[in-house]
Parts: sequence; C-alpha cells; structure tokens
Amino acid sequence: MNSFLRRFLLLFLGLGLATRLYICSSLAEVPLWVWGLGMWNDLLAAVMFLGITSPVLLVPQRFLRRALVAVLVAVVLIVAAAEAFYWIEFQARLDRLVFHYLAYPIEVLVFLDEQFYLHWVGVPFLLLAYGVAMLLDPPQAERTGSVLAGVALALVVAATARQDTIDPSRHLNQAASNGYLGVLTAAVRDVADVDAILPPAGTAPPVVDSHRSAGLAGSHVVLIVEESMAGPYWVNPQSRMGVFPNLMKVAEGGVLFEQAFATGSRTTRGLEAILNGFPPLPGISTTEREGFERLPSLARALAGAGYHTVFAYGGWPHFSNFTNYWRGIGFSETTSRDDFVDAAFMTSWGASDDDLFRFALARMDAEVAEHDKVFLAMLTVSHHRPFELPPHSPYAGGRSATDALRYADAALGRFFDAARAKPWFDDTLFVIVADHGPKTTGETLIPVASYHVPLVLMHASRLPPERIHRAVSTMSVPRTVTNLLEIEHSEPFWGADLFAPNAGPLPVEHDYHVGWIVNGGLRVLTRDGDVWGWPAGAVEAASVPEDGLVSYFREAHRAFYGAN
Repeated sequence: MNSFLRRFLLLFLGLGLATRLYICSSLAEVPLWVWGLGMWNDLLAAVMFLGITSPVLLVPQRFLRRALVAVLVAVVLIVAAAEAFYWIEFQARLDRLVFHYLAYPIEVLVFLDEQFYLHWVGVPFLLLAYGVAMLLDPPQAERTGSVLAGVALALVVAATARQDTIDPSRHLNQAASNGYLGVLTAAVRDVADVDAILPPAGTAPPVVDSHRSAGLAGSHVVLIVEESMAGPYWVNPQSRMGVFPNLMKVAEGGVLFEQAFATGSRTTRGLEAILNGFPPLPGISTTEREGFERLPSLARALAGAGYHTVFAYGGWPHFSNFTNYWRGIGFSETTSRDDFVDAAFMTSWGASDDDLFRFALARMDAEVAEHDKVFLAMLTVSHHRPFELPPHSPYAGGRSATDALRYADAALGRFFDAARAKPWFDDTLFVIVADHGPKTTGETLIPVASYHVPLVLMHASRLPPERIHRAVSTMSVPRTVTNLLEIEHSEPFWGADLFAPNAGPLPVEHDYHVGWIVNGGLRVLTRDGDVWGWPAGAVEAASVPEDGLVSYFREAHRAFYGAN
C-alpha cells in the first residue's frame, strides 16, 4: 500500500471513529462488540470507497488528479458531517432518505443554505478539501492492473457488506454501523419483491373491526395535518397546557384520543395513514411508489359522495411527490408555495402556518358558497427546520424547535378563533392530527415512543366531547370520517374505526423494520426476518412467535402490488 492510500485510509477511519465516539457519547452503555464491529464496518466501507474511486490515480495531470481527490475528500467530509446531523435529528446513520433527498436537489439545497449558510461556507470548504488533497499527495498509478484489482475487491465487498441487525437495541446497531453501509443496504433492497423483504407466511391478515358511528351526514370536513406536532411535551399531560393551550382548547370541545400513534417517522408515512388508511410497508411510503393511485383514498371516497375536494399546502409542490400524489388519490384541486405569492412570511420550506390558515379560511368561504359539501385538507410546515417564524411572533428569532411548536399551536388557535365566526363552522367536522413525531428517539428497533401524536375530532354541534384512552392509529382516520358522515364507499381502508372498542394491531415501520403496537407492547419483524417482542413497559426484547405479523404485512404488500 503506497503512502497516499495509507494517509487516505487513516483519514477515512479517523472520521469513522470520531463519528462513532460522538454517537456513543450520548449512549448510556456501549458494549465492546459495538467498537469491534464498528471498526470492521468502517474498514469495509473504506475498501469500497477507496477501491471504487481508485481510477482517479490513473489521471496523468497532477493538478487534475489532486482536484479529483479533493472531490473525494469533500465527499468523505460531507458524509461525516451528515452522519452527525442525522444522529442529532433521527438518532440514525445515513439511510434510504439519502436517495429521497437527492431526488429533490433544488428544494434540499435551498433548505440547506437557509439552515447551514452554504453560500458562506462553500468556498472555504472546497479550499479545505483541496488542501487536504495536497497533503495526501496522490501519485499517478504506475500499474493499471493494481487499480483494477482495487476496483474488483471493492465490488466484492459491496456485494456482500450490509448493515445488519445484530441487537434489539436500535442505538447499538446504528453505533456499530456507518452511513456507507446504511445507504448500500437501502440501495440493494427491492421493496416491490415481497419475498426479498418479508419471509414466507400465511395469507390471512387479522380481521379489521368496522364499527359505524353515524350522525354527521352532510357535514363539511376540514382536515389539518400538523407537521411534527408531538414530542415529549405532548406525551407528558402535565406539559401540554404550557405548549399546546390552543390545541387543548379545541380538544375540550371535541374528541381527544390520548393514545394515538403515527405509523412512521416521515410526513409521507403520515399522509399514507391519514389519507389512505393503509399500513406501512418496509421501505419508502407507498405514496412515493409507482402505483400510488391504487391506494384506498379518503378524498376519493368523499368525492364519490359529492364532496368538492381541495388540498391546501404552502410548500414545495413536487417534493416527496406531493402534488402528483394528492391529485392521483382524488383531490380535485391542490396548492403549493406558488399560490402564496402574497404570503406574509415564507421560509425555505414554505408559507407560515398563519398564511396557510388565512388561505384556508378564505378558501372555505368560497367553496362553501359554491358547493354543498366540501373536504379541505391541509399540511402545515412551520414546525419544521429551519424553525424560522414570522417577525411578529413572540417566538421568532431563535430557531428553536420548542418555539416553533408554540407558534404552530398559536396559529392553530387563531385559525379556530376566526373559523368560529364563519357560518359553516357549526356544520363542519374538524380533524386535527400530526403526521409524525418531531424526533426519532428510543431504543427499540421501531421507536414507537416518539410516534405518540395528537388526534382530535371536533364537530361543534353534533359530536359530544369525549376523551378516549385506548391506543389507536392515525391509519384509522379515513374509516372513521366516512363512518361519521354515513358515506357508503368501496375504498378498502385497513384502519379500524376510532370509536370501535377494538382497534386491532396498530402497524408501525422504521428503517425496513415493520411491526405492531399491540396490548401496550411492541412486536417487530426485523428486516433480517427475525421477530422480537417488547412487552408493555419492558426495555428488554425477546424472540417471540410471529403470530400473524408476517401475514399481515405480506397481505398489505399483495394489496398494493397485486399477487406478486
């Protein structure tokens, strides 16, 4: 091994060790196997990276060769920085979301520039990368054969190395891995092939209870999907009034589901549950897969019953396939940030919640004047990085997630104060629900402690206030809404009615693991085919029988893709 490769290998492994030290510093206890396996995984990643990129050493011009090596150095440094950010944000290594973000470069770059000031750090960073490349001093390869051998070895490692599930602790698995293996593992999975992601099982899924709660026929529907409105402040009932006074005021006049759980940790997962009543499959949300039009749809069910359907959104129209998805599942009209040219405040992510709610109020006035029945759904963006808030807000200026949460609640309160003065208010079913929690936290492979979200149904004139304490899923929203409105439809929603005495298992997903919240505990089918269970309140997991878990998700896969 020449001196250049030794120095580059030292840089690569040093950054890997530094990242692991940073991650493990936040964990209570780290067994020795994490360090040993972690160093082995970093070495595998280094062999892949250095081997596949070794052809740059064949470039004869010294400046160009150094420039190309500077690009490689920049990639390694960016990955290390991204790993740290991922751990702060998701307590995870780089994963399939990398491909998601790369698919929307404009939106992501605008966000990163506002969040991390790329226009200031870009040039110094590139100069740093080139300076490191000069120190590495890449020589021209003397033999093409040695370079080809390095590429061949890298391809062999890439064909076999994976991010394995070694331990029931999500944190320890992540600490022992690295972002290169996480992205590689996601890249080789074919989520359309059921046999590649789920072990063989029977075909009968658990029966979904279809309880009917009638009495709101003909009502308008306003669905408010709140971005990341959950977290420890919501889980702790004592802190709710301090952070969510306006949401709690609405809840006092409606039905509050104290133990509502999202199905995943991304907005697309939230929409898949709330708008489609469909369980999460391993991998990306079905809303982003080819064939999403086949999903059951609340919008389609209401449109078939004579509702005019509108989705109001003040963010990027094409990010996460949003506009295509909403139109494909039956919304006759959609909006985006392009429709908010007069917005009082706009961040890199979209129009402020106040702007969205003002738009929604005006839109409801217009739609109700023209249509007998209206379904208006909306997705907020203010409680999302970069957490920039309108200057008039008392919480503006600090880019604090907590302040953004307080602002989102205050904007929701202003919306309901204005809506109560509208003639359509007493004839409207309001649904307020979060798409997912703000941070992915917890030891279990599927961190369901962070999936606990608000869910409120409110109809001022026809739905008595109530608090329901049994566990329910946001996937149950579509069936519940259509039942409350007494709508006959053919949409095969998977969720139970929220008012049913038995909601059945509550499906959840994270990082290709799928599972159930059931009887207060958690049961997980890992991406490696093992089944582990966490009894209610337990920290330790044990291997348990699958008992219908696999067949449930295989049946959901078959329902989406067909009989393959």
